[in-house]
Amino acid sequence: MKPQIENIVGIPIAVVHRTTPWIWDLRQDADENRAIGEPIPESNRFIARSVETPMVEWKGGIKLPGQPPLPKYFDGHAIRDHFMELKSDADVLAFLNLYGKFSSLEELERTEGWKRVDFEGWQTVFAELARRAPETWSDYVNSLLLPRTGFDIRGVLSALVWGSTHQVEFHWRGLPQADWRGAKHLASLQTNTVVSAILATIEIDHLRGAKFGVCARKDCPKFFEITSHHKRKYCNQYCAHLESIRRMRARRKRGRTKSRKKAPPTPGRS
Repeated sequence: MKPQIENIVGIPIAVVHRTTPWIWDLRQDADENRAIGEPIPESNRFIARSVETPMVEWKGGIKLPGQPPLPKYFDGHAIRDHFMELKSDADVLAFLNLYGKFSSLEELERTEGWKRVDFEGWQTVFAELARRAPETWSDYVNSLLLPRTGFDIRGVLSALVWGSTHQVEFHWRGLPQADWRGAKHLASLQTNTVVSAILATIEIDHLRGAKFGVCARKDCPKFFEITSHHKRKYCNQYCAHLESIRRMRARRKRGRTKSRKKAPPTPGRS
């Protein structure tokens, strides 16, 4: 079958994330493969569990399932911006408990969970998917299987595959719960995992022809849209200022080192 392709521009598209009730805990996991006598290293893992529906007493002591927790709705781009700012275990835990299910790998998230280094890997992968043309994505993700990356790359790749399918709904003005900023109609991509929401925003950005750069600050994973011909290296002014300070301190340190090397010997000493 050859699909009919319509070249339509100017259609408002939004990524709407519907949370799945999901509770995340931070646990310490001992390494079972350590040698005898070695200290026990511990790594923090984020483990998920579903929210149980409360039981409500009805008549004569009979209890029935009550009202399940209502889902919340979030904008996909807001989730993406929030995720790329995560730095600590506390940040990640608060993020997960706000947005619910992270990926479609439910069994993994309930048993093995994710480490913080995995989320750092996710930040790198999302930035690269934004920076690279979509036709190069397959080569990029396949290249991740070769070197030792330090994070669960196979889990990341599996979650990307499952998160690349989105449900699309079309809405028309008149629905009271939507703020469409003047749009008469809206195409809404519905997601229920964080991975799917962020991936959908990147896919839409590529469809509209957006170009992205990755922050030149080594310890900042953020990416930013290139909107002019002016060469931009950093995601914001803070990163640019911080890198300027680091370069200045490095120059001063090199200057002090050279001064000590060139200093003449003290008189009276051989």
